[in-house]
Amino acid sequence: FQAEDGIRDRSPSRGLGDVYKRQATRFAFEYPATTRGVVDVLQRCPGVFLGAFMERIDQVSKAIEELCGSGAIDLLVFNGPIDRIGFDLVIDQTKPPVADTVMMVLTTLGGDADAAYRIAKLLCRRYKTFQLLVPSYCKSAGTLLALGASEIIMTDTGELGPLDVQIRKRDELLMRESGLEMVQGLQQLTSEAVDAFGKTFTEVALGTGLSTRLCADIAAKVVGSLYGNIFQQIDPIRLGSVIRANAIAMHYGKLLGSKNLKPEALGRLVLEYPSHDFVIDRSQAEQLFNAVREPNQTETKLVQAIEPLVKIPSTNKHIVARLNTERPVSYTHLTLADE
Repeated sequence: FQAEDGIRDRSPSRGLGDVYKRQATRFAFEYPATTRGVVDVLQRCPGVFLGAFMERIDQVSKAIEELCGSGAIDLLVFNGPIDRIGFDLVIDQTKPPVADTVMMVLTTLGGDADAAYRIAKLLCRRYKTFQLLVPSYCKSAGTLLALGASEIIMTDTGELGPLDVQIRKRDELLMRESGLEMVQGLQQLTSEAVDAFGKTFTEVALGTGLSTRLCADIAAKVVGSLYGNIFQQIDPIRLGSVIRANAIAMHYGKLLGSKNLKPEALGRLVLEYPSHDFVIDRSQAEQLFNAVREPNQTETKLVQAIEPLVKIPSTNKHIVARLNTERPVSYTHLTLADE
Protein backbone atom coordinates (compact mmCIF):
# COMPACT_ATOMS: atom_id res chain seq x y z
CA PHE A 1 0.00 0.00 0.00
CA GLN A 2 1.30 3.47 -0.85
CA ALA A 3 -0.47 6.53 0.56
CA GLU A 4 -0.67 9.85 -1.21
CA ASP A 5 1.83 11.36 1.25
CA GLY A 6 4.48 8.82 0.22
CA ILE A 7 4.16 6.37 3.13
CA ARG A 8 4.74 2.81 1.89
CA ASP A 9 3.46 -0.26 3.70
CA ARG A 10 3.63 -3.81 2.31
CA SER A 11 1.32 -5.43 4.88
CA PRO A 12 -2.32 -6.19 3.96
CA SER A 13 -4.45 -3.21 4.86
CA ARG A 14 -8.11 -2.30 4.97
CA GLY A 15 -7.25 1.28 4.17
CA LEU A 16 -5.13 4.28 5.01
CA GLY A 17 -6.16 4.16 8.68
CA ASP A 18 -4.53 0.78 9.20
CA VAL A 19 -1.33 2.04 7.60
CA TYR A 20 -1.18 5.06 9.88
CA LYS A 21 -1.74 2.87 12.94
CA ARG A 22 1.19 0.61 12.05
CA GLN A 23 3.38 3.59 11.21
CA ALA A 24 2.55 5.17 14.59
CA THR A 25 3.51 1.97 16.39
CA ARG A 26 6.72 1.76 14.41
CA PHE A 27 7.56 5.37 15.31
CA ALA A 28 7.02 4.58 18.99
CA PHE A 29 9.77 1.97 18.92
CA GLU A 30 12.14 3.90 16.68
CA TYR A 31 12.19 6.97 18.92
CA PRO A 32 13.80 7.18 22.38
CA ALA A 33 11.87 5.97 25.40
CA THR A 34 11.61 9.53 26.69
CA THR A 35 9.21 10.42 23.87
CA ARG A 36 7.07 7.28 23.77
CA GLY A 37 4.64 8.90 26.16
CA VAL A 38 4.25 11.73 23.66
CA VAL A 39 3.32 9.21 20.99
CA ASP A 40 0.63 7.84 23.28
CA VAL A 41 -0.89 11.17 24.24
CA LEU A 42 -0.80 12.69 20.74
CA GLN A 43 -2.44 9.59 19.32
CA ARG A 44 -5.32 10.00 21.79
CA CYS A 45 -5.67 13.75 21.56
CA PRO A 46 -9.05 14.78 20.06
CA GLY A 47 -8.64 16.37 16.65
CA VAL A 48 -5.14 15.04 16.02
CA PHE A 49 -5.19 12.76 13.00
CA LEU A 50 -2.56 10.06 12.85
CA GLY A 51 -1.09 11.36 9.60
CA ALA A 52 -0.42 14.79 11.08
CA PHE A 53 0.71 13.15 14.30
CA MET A 54 3.40 11.11 12.50
CA GLU A 55 4.76 14.23 10.84
CA ARG A 56 4.79 16.08 14.18
CA ILE A 57 6.43 13.48 16.40
CA ASP A 58 9.93 14.26 15.16
CA GLN A 59 9.37 17.95 15.91
CA VAL A 60 8.03 17.09 19.37
CA SER A 61 10.95 14.78 20.14
CA LYS A 62 13.53 17.38 19.17
CA ALA A 63 11.79 20.17 21.10
CA ILE A 64 11.63 18.09 24.28
CA GLU A 65 15.25 17.00 23.91
CA GLU A 66 16.39 20.60 23.41
CA LEU A 67 14.53 21.84 26.48
CA CYS A 68 14.95 18.89 28.84
CA GLY A 69 17.97 17.04 27.47
CA SER A 70 20.27 18.30 30.22
CA GLY A 71 18.00 16.82 32.88
CA ALA A 72 17.46 20.20 34.56
CA ILE A 73 13.73 20.53 33.79
CA ASP A 74 10.67 18.32 34.19
CA LEU A 75 8.13 19.19 31.47
CA LEU A 76 4.53 18.79 32.62
CA VAL A 77 1.57 19.40 30.28
CA PHE A 78 -1.90 19.97 31.76
CA ASN A 79 -4.98 20.60 29.61
CA GLY A 80 -8.42 20.33 31.13
CA PRO A 81 -10.54 21.40 34.09
CA ILE A 82 -8.77 21.97 37.38
CA ASP A 83 -10.41 19.57 39.81
CA ARG A 84 -9.61 16.65 42.10
CA ILE A 85 -9.13 14.30 39.15
CA GLY A 86 -6.58 16.66 37.62
CA PHE A 87 -4.83 16.98 40.97
CA ASP A 88 -4.55 13.19 41.29
CA LEU A 89 -3.10 12.98 37.77
CA VAL A 90 -0.49 15.64 38.60
CA ILE A 91 0.48 13.64 41.69
CA ASP A 92 0.94 10.54 39.53
CA GLN A 93 2.97 12.29 36.84
CA THR A 94 5.36 14.14 39.16
CA LYS A 95 6.47 11.32 41.42
CA PRO A 96 9.30 11.01 41.74
CA PRO A 97 10.64 14.33 40.40
CA VAL A 98 13.46 13.95 37.90
CA ALA A 99 14.76 17.53 38.00
CA ASP A 100 14.87 20.46 40.41
CA THR A 101 12.75 22.64 38.11
CA VAL A 102 9.30 21.92 36.70
CA MET A 103 7.86 23.76 33.71
CA MET A 104 4.09 23.33 33.64
CA VAL A 105 2.39 24.06 30.32
CA LEU A 106 -1.15 24.89 31.42
CA THR A 107 -4.30 25.28 29.34
CA THR A 108 -7.57 25.53 31.26
CA LEU A 109 -10.81 27.47 31.52
CA GLY A 110 -10.71 27.11 35.29
CA GLY A 111 -12.34 24.86 37.82
CA ASP A 112 -12.05 24.24 41.54
CA ALA A 113 -10.07 26.75 43.64
CA ASP A 114 -9.26 24.04 46.20
CA ALA A 115 -7.68 21.84 43.51
CA ALA A 116 -5.75 24.79 42.05
CA TYR A 117 -4.28 25.56 45.45
CA ARG A 118 -3.32 21.92 46.04
CA ILE A 119 -1.63 21.57 42.63
CA ALA A 120 0.38 24.76 43.16
CA LYS A 121 1.49 23.70 46.64
CA LEU A 122 2.35 20.21 45.39
CA LEU A 123 4.64 21.53 42.67
CA CYS A 124 6.26 24.00 45.07
CA ARG A 125 6.98 21.17 47.53
CA ARG A 126 8.34 18.72 44.99
CA TYR A 127 10.49 21.17 43.03
CA LYS A 128 12.84 23.99 43.92
CA THR A 129 11.56 26.09 41.00
CA PHE A 130 8.07 26.14 39.49
CA GLN A 131 7.75 27.79 36.06
CA LEU A 132 4.37 28.22 34.37
CA LEU A 133 4.13 28.39 30.58
CA VAL A 134 0.84 29.83 29.32
CA PRO A 135 0.28 29.17 25.59
CA SER A 136 -3.48 29.73 25.50
CA TYR A 137 -6.31 30.11 28.03
CA CYS A 138 -5.36 30.02 31.71
CA LYS A 139 -8.48 31.41 33.32
CA SER A 140 -10.05 31.57 36.77
CA ALA A 141 -8.63 28.71 38.89
CA GLY A 142 -5.76 28.53 36.40
CA THR A 143 -4.77 32.05 37.41
CA LEU A 144 -4.97 31.04 41.07
CA LEU A 145 -2.59 28.18 40.31
CA ALA A 146 -0.28 30.70 38.62
CA LEU A 147 0.13 32.55 41.92
CA GLY A 148 2.35 29.70 43.10
CA ALA A 149 4.77 29.96 40.16
CA SER A 150 8.14 31.64 40.57
CA GLU A 151 8.02 32.71 36.90
CA ILE A 152 5.25 33.02 34.33
CA ILE A 153 6.05 32.59 30.64
CA MET A 154 3.29 33.84 28.32
CA THR A 155 3.04 33.56 24.55
CA ASP A 156 1.31 36.22 22.47
CA THR A 157 -1.88 34.11 22.62
CA GLY A 158 -1.65 33.32 26.33
CA GLU A 159 -4.09 34.93 28.74
CA LEU A 160 -4.89 34.86 32.44
CA GLY A 161 -8.17 35.95 34.02
CA PRO A 162 -9.64 37.54 37.17
CA LEU A 163 -10.06 35.54 40.39
CA ASP A 164 -13.67 36.41 41.25
CA VAL A 165 -15.38 33.23 42.39
CA GLN A 166 -18.17 31.82 40.22
CA ILE A 167 -21.26 30.63 42.11
CA ARG A 168 -24.36 28.82 40.93
CA LYS A 169 -27.08 31.21 39.83
CA ARG A 170 -30.23 31.02 41.90
CA ASP A 171 -32.96 28.85 40.36
CA GLU A 172 -30.59 27.83 37.54
CA LEU A 173 -28.97 24.41 37.33
CA LEU A 174 -26.13 25.07 34.89
CA MET A 175 -25.71 28.84 34.84
CA ARG A 176 -23.19 30.60 37.07
CA GLU A 177 -22.57 34.19 38.05
CA SER A 178 -19.70 36.13 39.54
CA GLY A 179 -19.63 36.31 43.31
CA LEU A 180 -18.92 40.02 42.95
CA GLU A 181 -22.24 40.80 41.27
CA MET A 182 -24.35 40.83 44.44
CA VAL A 183 -21.69 42.61 46.50
CA GLN A 184 -21.02 45.29 43.89
CA GLY A 185 -24.76 45.68 43.28
CA LEU A 186 -25.33 46.25 47.01
CA GLN A 187 -22.47 48.76 47.15
CA GLN A 188 -23.88 50.69 44.18
CA LEU A 189 -27.40 50.64 45.60
CA THR A 190 -26.20 51.87 48.99
CA SER A 191 -24.19 54.67 47.37
CA GLU A 192 -27.20 55.86 45.37
CA ALA A 193 -29.47 55.72 48.43
CA VAL A 194 -27.03 57.83 50.48
CA ASP A 195 -26.73 60.36 47.65
CA ALA A 196 -30.50 60.55 47.33
CA PHE A 197 -30.87 61.14 51.07
CA GLY A 198 -28.32 63.97 51.02
CA LYS A 199 -29.88 65.71 48.05
CA THR A 200 -33.42 65.40 49.42
CA PHE A 201 -32.38 66.63 52.87
CA THR A 202 -30.61 69.67 51.39
CA GLU A 203 -33.49 70.62 49.12
CA VAL A 204 -36.06 70.32 51.92
CA ALA A 205 -33.94 72.26 54.39
CA LEU A 206 -33.20 75.11 51.99
CA GLY A 207 -36.71 75.30 50.56
CA THR A 208 -38.81 75.11 53.71
CA GLY A 209 -36.71 76.28 56.65
CA LEU A 210 -37.89 73.31 58.77
CA SER A 211 -35.79 71.91 61.61
CA THR A 212 -32.91 69.56 60.85
CA ARG A 213 -34.65 66.59 62.49
CA LEU A 214 -37.84 67.08 60.52
CA CYS A 215 -35.92 67.50 57.24
CA ALA A 216 -34.04 64.28 57.97
CA ASP A 217 -37.30 62.42 58.65
CA ILE A 218 -38.77 63.63 55.37
CA ALA A 219 -35.64 62.66 53.40
CA ALA A 220 -35.58 59.21 55.05
CA LYS A 221 -39.21 58.57 54.09
CA VAL A 222 -38.58 59.65 50.49
CA VAL A 223 -35.50 57.42 50.16
CA GLY A 224 -37.30 54.54 51.88
CA SER A 225 -40.17 54.73 49.41
CA LEU A 226 -37.72 54.75 46.48
CA TYR A 227 -35.28 52.02 47.58
CA GLY A 228 -37.01 50.10 50.36
CA ASN A 229 -38.55 47.41 48.16
CA ILE A 230 -35.23 46.85 46.39
CA PHE A 231 -33.31 46.36 49.63
CA GLN A 232 -35.96 43.93 50.88
CA GLN A 233 -35.17 41.60 48.00
CA ILE A 234 -31.63 41.02 49.30
CA ASP A 235 -31.27 37.70 51.11
CA PRO A 236 -28.81 38.24 54.00
CA ILE A 237 -27.96 34.54 54.22
CA ARG A 238 -27.12 34.34 50.53
CA LEU A 239 -25.19 37.60 50.78
CA GLY A 240 -23.13 36.11 53.59
CA SER A 241 -22.38 32.97 51.56
CA VAL A 242 -21.34 35.11 48.58
CA ILE A 243 -18.96 37.16 50.73
CA ARG A 244 -17.42 33.96 52.11
CA ALA A 245 -17.05 32.57 48.59
CA ASN A 246 -15.27 35.72 47.47
CA ALA A 247 -12.82 35.29 50.34
CA ILE A 248 -11.66 31.90 49.02
CA ALA A 249 -9.42 33.23 46.25
CA MET A 250 -8.06 35.99 48.48
CA HIS A 251 -7.19 33.56 51.28
CA TYR A 252 -5.65 30.94 48.99
CA GLY A 253 -3.62 33.67 47.31
CA LYS A 254 -2.22 34.73 50.69
CA LEU A 255 -1.45 31.11 51.62
CA LEU A 256 0.47 30.55 48.40
CA GLY A 257 2.49 33.60 49.35
CA SER A 258 4.00 33.98 45.91
CA LYS A 259 7.07 36.20 45.88
CA ASN A 260 6.27 36.75 42.23
CA LEU A 261 3.07 38.66 43.02
CA LYS A 262 3.35 42.44 43.31
CA PRO A 263 1.86 44.31 46.31
CA GLU A 264 -1.89 44.90 46.01
CA ALA A 265 -2.04 42.67 42.92
CA LEU A 266 -4.07 39.98 44.68
CA GLY A 267 -6.79 42.46 45.59
CA ARG A 268 -6.88 43.69 42.00
CA LEU A 269 -7.27 40.16 40.66
CA VAL A 270 -10.13 39.39 43.02
CA LEU A 271 -12.04 42.67 43.10
CA GLU A 272 -11.19 45.16 40.37
CA TYR A 273 -11.90 43.56 36.99
CA PRO A 274 -15.33 44.26 35.48
CA SER A 275 -15.88 40.79 33.97
CA HIS A 276 -14.90 37.23 34.76
CA ASP A 277 -13.91 36.80 31.10
CA PHE A 278 -11.62 39.85 31.12
CA VAL A 279 -8.40 39.15 29.21
CA ILE A 280 -5.16 39.58 31.16
CA ASP A 281 -2.48 39.37 28.49
CA ARG A 282 1.27 39.53 28.98
CA SER A 283 1.40 43.32 29.22
CA GLN A 284 -1.33 43.28 31.90
CA ALA A 285 0.34 40.38 33.71
CA GLU A 286 3.59 42.36 33.92
CA GLN A 287 1.71 44.89 36.08
CA LEU A 288 0.63 42.12 38.47
CA PHE A 289 3.66 39.81 38.66
CA ASN A 290 7.36 40.50 39.11
CA ALA A 291 8.64 37.77 36.78
CA VAL A 292 6.71 37.60 33.49
CA ARG A 293 8.36 37.13 30.12
CA GLU A 294 7.77 35.87 26.61
CA PRO A 295 9.07 32.42 25.63
CA ASN A 296 12.62 32.09 24.41
CA GLN A 297 13.44 30.32 21.14
CA THR A 298 13.58 26.84 22.70
CA GLU A 299 10.28 27.31 24.53
CA THR A 300 8.64 28.67 21.38
CA LYS A 301 9.68 25.56 19.45
CA LEU A 302 8.15 23.43 22.20
CA VAL A 303 4.81 25.28 22.11
CA GLN A 304 4.66 24.96 18.33
CA ALA A 305 5.46 21.25 18.53
CA ILE A 306 2.82 20.36 21.14
CA GLU A 307 0.21 22.79 19.80
CA PRO A 308 -2.46 20.06 19.38
CA LEU A 309 -2.26 19.40 23.12
CA VAL A 310 -2.39 22.95 24.41
CA LYS A 311 -4.14 25.25 21.93
CA ILE A 312 -7.79 24.46 22.67
CA PRO A 313 -8.83 24.06 26.34
CA SER A 314 -10.60 20.81 27.15
CA THR A 315 -13.78 21.31 29.16
CA ASN A 316 -14.53 17.80 30.43
CA LYS A 317 -11.38 15.79 29.71
CA HIS A 318 -7.88 15.77 31.18
CA ILE A 319 -4.55 15.48 29.44
CA VAL A 320 -1.76 15.38 32.01
CA ALA A 321 1.69 14.24 30.91
CA ARG A 322 5.28 14.60 32.03
CA LEU A 323 6.81 14.54 28.59
CA ASN A 324 10.48 14.20 29.42
CA THR A 325 10.17 10.69 30.90
CA GLU A 326 8.92 7.33 29.69
CA ARG A 327 6.19 7.23 32.34
CA PRO A 328 2.72 6.33 30.99
CA VAL A 329 0.65 9.37 30.15
CA SER A 330 -2.31 10.04 32.43
CA TYR A 331 -5.57 10.96 30.77
CA THR A 332 -9.27 10.66 31.45
CA HIS A 333 -12.11 10.11 29.00
CA LEU A 334 -10.06 10.95 25.91
CA THR A 335 -11.51 10.32 22.49
CA LEU A 336 -9.25 8.18 20.31
CA ALA A 337 -8.26 10.13 17.23
CA ASP A 338 -8.67 7.12 14.98
CA GLU A 339 -12.16 6.19 16.12
